[in-house]
Amino acid sequence: MDLLAPKSGERILDLGCGDGVLTKKLADLGCEVVAVDSSVPQIEAARKLGLNASAISGEDLPYKEEFDAVFSNAVLHWIRRADVMLAGVYRSLKPGGRFVAECGGHGCVHKIRTALVQALNRRGFEYVHGVQNISAVVTRDVSDWSVIPRRDNSESLWLRMQRQGDA
Repeated sequence: MDLLAPKSGERILDLGCGDGVLTKKLADLGCEVVAVDSSVPQIEAARKLGLNASAISGEDLPYKEEFDAVFSNAVLHWIRRADVMLAGVYRSLKPGGRFVAECGGHGCVHKIRTALVQALNRRGFEYVHGVQNISAVVTRDVSDWSVIPRRDNSESLWLRMQRQGDA
């Protein structure tokens, strides 16, 4: 918020407002704030705080030269088409307007990453020395366990399993 340096009377777009807690702080400072988020439950929470909030994706900003500033806190990593979002932010700003965004930094998602790795490990996915491995245990009369290294470390994996016989 310090980097944004909001001034009373400024019109500010909060991109990815979430539950509106930070948006409310801007409104309490005397800013005219428009809040957008792609999550309807988050928008409903923001509206309960008395905010002007709409369910709009960051990739679908409809504004043109309306805001002194666009503010975004911990949202940009959720945007799939950053170029489209940035073009919308640019269009939304008045000439000379500013875009202030907080993005995740070193260590900020450590707990999330740790929990995710643990959950994946419980389901047979693991990383050893930077290589993704897929583990599978199949049990019928005896257990058969295998580990398959994936050298490409691709972002997604599809598994198709088919039950054979009465296994």
